[in-house]
Amino acid sequence: MSFGRFLKVDYKAFGVLTIFVFYLFRDSKFNKSLAFLLLTYIHYLVRYKTFYFNIEIWKSCIFTMFPFILICLYNGKLGRKFQKFYYWFYPVHLLVFYLIGNFII
Repeated sequence: MSFGRFLKVDYKAFGVLTIFVFYLFRDSKFNKSLAFLLLTYIHYLVRYKTFYFNIEIWKSCIFTMFPFILICLYNGKLGRKFQKFYYWFYPVHLLVFYLIGNFII
């Protein structure tokens, strides 16, 4: 049983290792990015039970990096406050998806 599964956290051991990598390389965005890409690649290797170079796995890793780019661009300062927007966005977009799903299917 992995530590992540024991704690019942999202992404199991991968989530715990990601937090550890972010902490370990907190001062270097380049090293953090490189370590995260490597960790993601290993995660997909284990997930798909393969140990050879696979272009599909690399595509998955690259798409995983898109949100990480936004994290790297964060400058540590509080941005504009759109508090009301964030309170409404989550339930409204779920309602829109629900309505689209019911009309399409």
